[in-house]
Amino acid sequence: MSKLIQKEGKTAIQHTFTSSFPGEPIDESHHARKVLESVNAEGHFIYPRQEAFRKDLSTLFYFQDGPFGGSSAYSQREVMKEALNT
Repeated sequence: MSKLIQKEGKTAIQHTFTSSFPGEPIDESHHARKVLESVNAEGHFIYPRQEAFRKDLSTLFYFQDGPFGGSSAYSQREVMKEALNT
């Protein structure tokens, strides 16, 4: 994406958004950081927390409007909130 932006002569920079869970086996932020090192992009890392998940659960149920199989829906929601605010 960064190459396409540059090819079009634009000065905008590509933004990336990654849920991060430091110290947890599911954390893949080290992969995201490697990508950021190799491209011209600005990385945004989001750190969903269990306490906030509990607090936001009713809102998550409302917006999902149906059953979902795990907590990844919450991480995705937090990533999208950050992307909209950037």
